[in-house]
Amino acid sequence: MATIPPPQNIPETEPISPEQAPDEIGAPPPDIDIPDPGDASDTPGLAESQAHPS
Repeated sequence: MATIPPPQNIPETEPISPEQAPDEIGAPPPDIDIPDPGDASDTPGLAESQAHPS
């Protein structure tokens, strides 16, 4: 009882979730595809050719 083991619920030591990691790094979350919607809006022709190529 004298020697208490260190708590295992330490947020600093706990592994960062893949969803939280990009947030800390400053990169967009993997769930949101920023380049996709941006490219489609900027170049509608490219999006159409990709949607159904002839």
